[in-house]
Amino acid sequence: MKTRSKITSWDIVRVSSREYHSIKQLAQKFDCSTSAVKRIIYNYKTAYDAFLIHAPDPSVLKPFEDK
Repeated sequence: MKTRSKITSWDIVRVSSREYHSIKQLAQKFDCSTSAVKRIIYNYKTAYDAFLIHAPDPSVLKPFEDK
């Protein structure tokens, strides 16, 4: 049985749309692992786009792949 993640894609959209947060900062803010933040970012296009809005270096993330 999988445990529900403490973070959702809308958490990232809401926070990232206002200012830049690194993946590490988001993990600390929501008290979860950096891999959980990356998983949400790579699974949801809206979260991916919101994260890149204020990212100073977009090369931090690999390109989004539609499934």
